[in-house]
Amino acid sequence: MKRRKIAVSQAIWMALICGAVMAWPAKGADQSGRELMSQFGQAFEALQPSAPGSSVNSDYKIGQTALGTFYTTKTLGLIYDQNQELTQKYDRMLERYDELIQQNKEIIRLLRIMAVEQPEDSP
Repeated sequence: MKRRKIAVSQAIWMALICGAVMAWPAKGADQSGRELMSQFGQAFEALQPSAPGSSVNSDYKIGQTALGTFYTTKTLGLIYDQNQELTQKYDRMLERYDELIQQNKEIIRLLRIMAVEQPEDSP
């Protein structure tokens, strides 16, 4: 009976955490990685029982595991957002390089025209 109670408790914990992870938006741009890790550390430590031999909150390791999953998801969302921003910056930079290449080609074309039109004996 006691094992069944623990299994039900673990299942409830996991269902709650999985629901929270899925409901949590992937936006993390408003939060830095350091802030996220600091919050995780505080929440992780808060789940540990106050007395080492206490049976109160004895399933804290399941909560810590679920919390780790939750913060891993938040961190991946933050990394994804940062990657999107970086990709957009690289795309803008590539567009600028393409413009420069086109401008250089036009300059070369005009210089060739000028070289052909210029008389050979003028300084």
